[in-house]
Amino acid sequence: MRVFEALGLASPVVAGHSVAGNELSELGIHHYDRIGGLVYLDALNDAGDDWTDYDALSAKLPESMRKPPSPSTSDLKSFATYRDWRTRTQGIAIPEAEWRNDFAENPDGSVGERITPAFVPQAIMAVGYAHDYDQIRVPVLAFVGYPPLPQDQIRQAHITEPAERVIIEAVFGTSVGMIKNRIKRIERAGGSTRVIELWDANHFVFLSNEAEVLREMRAFLASLH
Repeated sequence: MRVFEALGLASPVVAGHSVAGNELSELGIHHYDRIGGLVYLDALNDAGDDWTDYDALSAKLPESMRKPPSPSTSDLKSFATYRDWRTRTQGIAIPEAEWRNDFAENPDGSVGERITPAFVPQAIMAVGYAHDYDQIRVPVLAFVGYPPLPQDQIRQAHITEPAERVIIEAVFGTSVGMIKNRIKRIERAGGSTRVIELWDANHFVFLSNEAEVLREMRAFLASLH
């Protein structure tokens, strides 16, 4: 709010990704008279989620799916090679500037340690907000990303054991159920709400589904005038 005041912004439309959904909801509930609208970029998870079943099932996934890959020394040779590795393993191309904000650069140009102390993201994730979406009084556009279909996950991870396939399918089903519950919560918002469901999307929906996100955001902004 202080930034809005300092820049003289009247009724700004605020977009946020991931855990930024907490800030968006706080604005929509407590400062709806000062903003023009909210755009949730796969940012609807909050303390209203029950992770019990999901966590229990995820713990049974094959080890290769539970542990993310680690970059090799050659992958860390430069920020360009690190970005290429991230693109190969994540399937999306996050700008190099993002990684430079996240990691220090060693004297030889290789990727160094994280700049932000570990306690910062830990503190952010430790704070739980269960929002009363009924109290949001501004127009809402919410993009919701679903994980890859089970058959695609099984093929990519080279899973052959029937029992492991069952677990993957169960995790997917539980995830979809949680996402559907999030949609129901945001649809209770007091202003108009439009939800865009993106199947087989990356959590960074504005990168994996850039064209659709831009199209819907532009239409949303146009509808506010």
